[in-house]
Amino acid sequence: MRVSGGDRELARRLPHTDALDKNEVLMFTSHRNGYDFAVRQTGVNVIEIGGETHTDPDELEAAFSPHTAAFVWFQGDFTGRGDLPIKCVIAACRARGIPVI
Repeated sequence: MRVSGGDRELARRLPHTDALDKNEVLMFTSHRNGYDFAVRQTGVNVIEIGGETHTDPDELEAAFSPHTAAFVWFQGDFTGRGDLPIKCVIAACRARGIPVI
C-alpha cells in the first residue's frame, strides 16, 4: 500500500501507476535478478543504482526523488558485489521516510 499511500481506490488501479505520486522504487543494479519481476508487477518504475561491481554513495543520494516509494534490497549470492552496505541504505532511506523492503 506504500505506492498508493493507503488509498484503496489508487490501490485498485495497480499496476497502472502513472497517476500516483510515488511510483518508483530504487534497486542496486547488482541486485537485479529473476525474482525482481515481483516488484515490477506492481507497475512501479525500477530505478537502478550503481554498476555490477561498484556503487558510489553519491549515486544513492542522487537517485532519491519525490516519486520514490521504497528501496528494494534483494539478499543473495550477489549481495556485496556492487551495492553499498545495507546500514548505509537504511540510514539514507530512514532520513527520508522511505521504507527498505
